[in-house]
Amino acid sequence: GEEAYWGGSTAEAIAAYQAALDLEPHQTELYLELARLLTFEGRPERGLEMARQALSRQPENALGWALLGQAYDWLGMTRQAVTYCQRAVDLDPTLAEAYAYLAEALVDAGQWFDATQAIETAMQLDPTNAVVMRNRAYVQENQGNYYGAIQAYREAAEAHPHLVHLHLAVGRNALAVADLATARAAYEA
Repeated sequence: GEEAYWGGSTAEAIAAYQAALDLEPHQTELYLELARLLTFEGRPERGLEMARQALSRQPENALGWALLGQAYDWLGMTRQAVTYCQRAVDLDPTLAEAYAYLAEALVDAGQWFDATQAIETAMQLDPTNAVVMRNRAYVQENQGNYYGAIQAYREAAEAHPHLVHLHLAVGRNALAVADLATARAAYEA
């Protein structure tokens, strides 16, 4: 599953993690991976279900709470998302992804200053983490800093070249500032 995801095939990664879960239903990590991937794949209801399953097995799992928050955020329930992501931060103040998901939920809730602080903390903890890099760019994009978002998404895409959504985000932001050459290069990457 991990190899498929980093190779750019989210659908294949989901299938592999689901097959592994069918064989090892007590592995909390598998629920967590599925929660993350299913939400990001556009199935946040299913991601929410997987995060809840993980937390039923390990109630103090900070990543589980962060992923629960991400799923709620993607369902448009930002208040709950912020609450659950904050719980993740409280459980493990060293978990960069918890701050990254908190930043995403905060920016979606219109709390831009707090979102900026959260993503800065995430970057201090783990600046090469794909979730952290993507959410840094996402915060900038949603604050209208399209040039900053282009640069941040580019850095993320260079670090993780097979994650197609990062290249698409570069193109989307380049189109927002009418930089057609950058958009075309990103879409062709």
